[in-house]
Amino acid sequence: MYAVGPVSDIEIAILIGVIIILSYISWRFVEGPFRTRKIFPNQKSAIFAGGAVIFASASIGVILILGDGFPARFSSEVNRVLAVKADNLELSSCGILDAQANHGLKVCQLGADTKGQPTFAVWGDSHGEAILSGINKSAKLSEMKGVFIGRGGCLPLLGVHQISPEYVTCVDAADTFMLYLSEHPEIEKVILISRWAIYAMGKRFGNEKGHTVYIKDMETVSPSLEENKRVFARSVERTFDKLSLLEKKIVVVAQVPETQWSIPEDSARAKLLSIALEFRPKINDYLARQAYVTEVINKSKEKYSFEIVQPHKEICTGDYCMVYDDGVPIYRDSNHITNAYADKLSKIFDPIFAIL
Repeated sequence: MYAVGPVSDIEIAILIGVIIILSYISWRFVEGPFRTRKIFPNQKSAIFAGGAVIFASASIGVILILGDGFPARFSSEVNRVLAVKADNLELSSCGILDAQANHGLKVCQLGADTKGQPTFAVWGDSHGEAILSGINKSAKLSEMKGVFIGRGGCLPLLGVHQISPEYVTCVDAADTFMLYLSEHPEIEKVILISRWAIYAMGKRFGNEKGHTVYIKDMETVSPSLEENKRVFARSVERTFDKLSLLEKKIVVVAQVPETQWSIPEDSARAKLLSIALEFRPKINDYLARQAYVTEVINKSKEKYSFEIVQPHKEICTGDYCMVYDDGVPIYRDSNHITNAYADKLSKIFDPIFAIL
């Protein structure tokens, strides 16, 4: 709980030693006396004591729930930092793209609340949802109407999915979206947004917590980190081919910088413990992390004509990319920006709608 950042090998060794000592104490003074009935010699007294402990524990739990965890135990500054964890965009006009399908693909209205059909579509994963507020604001300013279609964990690419069973239907979801586009010729532009590097590279950023991500397509024989790159490149080619056949203009939104910290929680802990840590990722680390994705996208740009939006040019200055804005985190975890900061990024999308 108090470790802000990765735990070192020495700290792990110390903790294992402490665990052994505590285990012995527990066995010697709790388990042993209960087994030999030195404590609570009969069943009735044991049941009464157990019931009293359960009642006391439940009462404390109820009090904590009613008190909302008693946030007053932290300073207003710490609570302000922690509050951004819940800063998500909640779109009221959302439904399921295909009610018959079982792939959870959301469709939400964006932009101007006007009559007529949408003229643009945003296709993305959870990173797409995280930055939607900025797109929504920019589209409204340009009086453009659009839709967001996507699902967390599903790449906005054709014929590809994470190897985890819950993402197998991502392929069907992408095909459903293509069918939707073919049935809506009035949609002129498709904006692709994703956490591209996690899929292409597989590994997490720095010491970020989480499992390795493997992706596959129909050509994959054995998933691996190297195969991730090949799958990613094939999927980009496959997707751009299809969108070009449908005569859609393509916009690729580059990934926002990742961090290796859960910014609200870790920076709040650092404030509580008065620990000075550098939470900002370095721009060079971001660029190195995106190198393969950039290579694939730039190569595709030679064949297809499309626009690229680069949020990092607003987020990063000098050697670092910021994680705070006006004293408040711009991330609600290690890689998703907050709704409030997405709003501030809206200007980077203005050129998209100016030439729609």
